[in-house]
Amino acid sequence: MSVCPNINSSEWKQLEEAVGRFNAYKFFVESGYEIITPQEALAELEKRAQIEEKIQALPFTSGMMSGNLIELGLAI
Repeated sequence: MSVCPNINSSEWKQLEEAVGRFNAYKFFVESGYEIITPQEALAELEKRAQIEEKIQALPFTSGMMSGNLIELGLAI
């Protein structure tokens, strides 16, 4: 196991081209220091985007959340 990807390998270059340098390194660490395929990375990014959309669609606003946290703090 190497903690650094082989940035000269074709697999790394394909991954970096598909998702960018930051995400390529992020997926490298998240996968246990393995270079995943661009298809796997893109599928994961899509899944994360869908989760983010669902979170954004929740009926909470930042003001409501702050109010709830303040109420909890006062109750303690």
